[in-house]
Amino acid sequence: MAKPAAKREPGKPDRYSDISAEVEDLWQEPLPPSIPTGIVPLDRALDGGFMAESLSVLVAGTGRGKTGLMIQIVRGWLAQGYSVLFIETEMSKRQIAARFLAQVKRHAWREVYQMGPSERHALADLARQKLGGLCVWRWQPGQELAELIGGFIALYGQRGLVVLDQISDLARAQRLTDMRYATGTVTAELKALAEQHKTVILAVSQTARTVTADRDRSKRGRDFEGVAKDAGEVEADAANLFYLVTEPCPRDGTSPAQLHIAKCRGGPSNEVVGLRFYGALGSFEPDASAELTAEQQTLLRAIQEHTSKTEYVGIKVLKDALSIGQGKLSKLLYGLTLAHHIERDPRLGIRPIKPAEGR
Repeated sequence: MAKPAAKREPGKPDRYSDISAEVEDLWQEPLPPSIPTGIVPLDRALDGGFMAESLSVLVAGTGRGKTGLMIQIVRGWLAQGYSVLFIETEMSKRQIAARFLAQVKRHAWREVYQMGPSERHALADLARQKLGGLCVWRWQPGQELAELIGGFIALYGQRGLVVLDQISDLARAQRLTDMRYATGTVTAELKALAEQHKTVILAVSQTARTVTADRDRSKRGRDFEGVAKDAGEVEADAANLFYLVTEPCPRDGTSPAQLHIAKCRGGPSNEVVGLRFYGALGSFEPDASAELTAEQQTLLRAIQEHTSKTEYVGIKVLKDALSIGQGKLSKLLYGLTLAHHIERDPRLGIRPIKPAEGR
């Protein structure tokens, strides 16, 4: 038996209508498709990329590369034709521009930052070629997020995306004694703005000081819930929650990194994306070695160690070092060759392929 229609007072909105009466309006306009980051294993873990109407939060400690990873994702969005509002709370516009241009040029960002006036025309040309659609806004206390984001989306519509670096500065600007409450207020507003404007907002948060690198290595996915600094309601408000772990990176070198997916609305949580961090550039690349078998990784490390002083290593040296038979070694070497980790020269031997050579 059908339920009687609820009575409504004349002149008052129908707040409690059945969802069946709203579905047609909710689907009146199409949502934008999932928005890829350009980092293939991350997009695969996100089932294609970020969903519209969502807030995503990237959490990492100081110096772990969180701003660099965010810049890299923004560059991927720009390459797809999106426009991005980059709200910065710490660095100057010149510093942020230098970090973007450094990734494009593949130079250390401090070198780009310190370039003189004679380089300005070349840098401007590069920015026009690679950074079109990027708006960097240096946020100051008292400025309203709703006004900034609303104005940007009014200009660019569903092609407009938003990045915030970082949450804790906006929380401190509220001058509340309870920082957890202040942080929760910021993330709740960001979540509401993403839903209101049907856009994607990506925000950065620092870790709580109690989280250490030693503990990081043993954690997976959801184990990272609650580690954001002054966490508030970050876990509840974010559709995606990422925790970035990087090992100490030598100057001008690289180090392994992991992006732990603590929460993914619309995709599997608890996954780990293997990356490699280029510290001077502040950028990341997929770490293909993370998908190798344990035996392949052991062999690759041996090749890298033996070629640290000489360019090539011979098969006999590897056989003796690993106490491995010719047949098994040949099979492992074949797999590493197919995966473009090594190259073999009939006369000289074997050498690892550096990541930069594959770009």
